[in-house]
Amino acid sequence: MIFYFSGISDRHTYSLLDGIVTDFLVDDSDIDNLPPAQRIGMLDSGAYRLYKKGLEISRKNFIHVTQQVAERCERIVAPDVIGKPDRTLDNFEAVRNFSHLSDKIFPVWQWNAPQKHLDYYLSQSELVGIGGLARIFHLDKTPEEKQNRDRVLSELKQICQSYPKRFHIFGLNYLKAIEELSPLIFSADSSVWLRGAKYAYVIFTNAKNGHLTQAPARAIPEFARLNRDQRCAVSAKNINNFCKRF
Repeated sequence: MIFYFSGISDRHTYSLLDGIVTDFLVDDSDIDNLPPAQRIGMLDSGAYRLYKKGLEISRKNFIHVTQQVAERCERIVAPDVIGKPDRTLDNFEAVRNFSHLSDKIFPVWQWNAPQKHLDYYLSQSELVGIGGLARIFHLDKTPEEKQNRDRVLSELKQICQSYPKRFHIFGLNYLKAIEELSPLIFSADSSVWLRGAKYAYVIFTNAKNGHLTQAPARAIPEFARLNRDQRCAVSAKNINNFCKRF
């Protein structure tokens, strides 16, 4: 399973991953934080960033951006619109056959959007993204939210089992989900590796049980002296190594 590292907010953040991982997800706001020679594993549409600002993606801008960097990109996310599944479908249909996109672009199905849209996307594209899960899988949860999170994971797992290696999961920031879905999906992305900065955690594979685990770095002797940047880099390396097993 390919894990694309997101959250590349500046050149320094990129430097933490340089030489450790090679698969990045960026949108048009992040592109310049990568060196010009660095390939772009996945170019995101930027829909979530725009959604937080109350804005909607422009097809014209999407085409302009992708024309500039298409040769560097392995995969390109179609211009989805969060909360508007019909608009998302229309956008995919409008841009899918542009010459610089046709062999790289893939659609996004938002969680709880119409099932018929998912069925259509699967009939049209070998790879389909599933979005709208980042908030559900977020770290801080009430007991009720945790129960819902695991219910959603169970439902997502069933879908992925029905279509193995056909999905990319956006915002997969729940370690249990990464662990359970890695054998079933083509790829995923998140900025979970940055918890080394925000929470002073380190993410690692537990040698005793094989589970992907996070813990305060100070509580583990081998990680206790790592600084902020080192915690992030070690976490990224460990996530990358775990996912590449599948």
